[in-house]
Amino acid sequence: NIWLYLKFPLLALESVLIYQSELSSDKPLAIINSHKNVRRIVCCNDASKQWGVEPELSLTTALAICPDLVTFIENYSQEKLLLQQLALIAYRFSPEVIIDTAGLWLEISSCEHLFNGYENLLKQLHEQLLQQKINVVNGKVENIVVNGEKLLFDGVIGSADYHHVEQKLLEKPFRNYTTEYWEKREMSPSSLLFYVGLDKRLNNLQHHNLFFDADFDQHAKEIYDNPKWPKNPLFYLSCPSITDPSLAPKGNENLMFLIPLAPGLEDTNEMREKYFDIVLKRLKDLTGNDIEKNIIFKKSYCVNDFEKDYNSFKGNAYGLANTLRQTAVLKPRMRNKKIKNLYYTGQLTVPGPGVPPSIISGQIAAIEIDKYLNKL
Repeated sequence: NIWLYLKFPLLALESVLIYQSELSSDKPLAIINSHKNVRRIVCCNDASKQWGVEPELSLTTALAICPDLVTFIENYSQEKLLLQQLALIAYRFSPEVIIDTAGLWLEISSCEHLFNGYENLLKQLHEQLLQQKINVVNGKVENIVVNGEKLLFDGVIGSADYHHVEQKLLEKPFRNYTTEYWEKREMSPSSLLFYVGLDKRLNNLQHHNLFFDADFDQHAKEIYDNPKWPKNPLFYLSCPSITDPSLAPKGNENLMFLIPLAPGLEDTNEMREKYFDIVLKRLKDLTGNDIEKNIIFKKSYCVNDFEKDYNSFKGNAYGLANTLRQTAVLKPRMRNKKIKNLYYTGQLTVPGPGVPPSIISGQIAAIEIDKYLNKL
């Protein structure tokens, strides 16, 4: 059998940059880890190499020769997730794919005849591994590259995160807005959510419960004025199984906690667990429900997940903040002013955030692009 090994030398960097959509690859970027109390460069982009930064260099030395170097701590779980996504693409070319530390093994001899030779197989595999991209020709979207496959369209509505479509899928000359524009936007909060299943029923709760026993103004300042993890957060608790017992097994309870957070915060498992302990203590102190030993299911969802699942700018959960300077016509435009057949929809354009406004946004975009297509 013939095996092909695909090595991804920038895997550590690319797995982090997927969730750092506001960063430009023109900046010097590097991934670091720590070994024997010394932080070293794991990998870096070309912009940092131009300054002399190289893998294995100590962080102290790297910052000395490149003071503007932006660094991220190596995230092994994100690397594994990216490799799993790449493996799904690789399975189109091999019946057997093995995930290695920084690459993939593909058994290709049994599929060689399906592609009329190894050369064609490798060429198509390379194309499939390319990033998604919107290609523009003569002021119109001609095609969209999805996992290396070119898909042709007469018109396109971008319902993904507006910032992601602009900054990641379009080349700079075709964007409505600059990186600086997006950095100046005031985003709505993100959220830390916990989905919890209990093996007992609870007392002293309603379907909807607001825990506003802490300082509201202080929490608001920690979201908008001085973004950081809140010292004493307000939170919401939903217990739908109180209203509809079928939403949990008999004798059990179904809970969802939500803590509003500033967008763009560093999201770690340690911080999530810290705040889970906080809400459990507040729940016990204020309602008498001690649930710590009755948890049979728990899942958390936070900034990193919003970025990973939805390409959400800075991990926001609700779009732009509702300020006067970001209202109505001052929101990002629904139509791309440089591309005739590209429109945007969703919570970052008009009419604004929330499920009903986003649905209305989709209806308006559909009407406008239908007008365009009927003129062709």
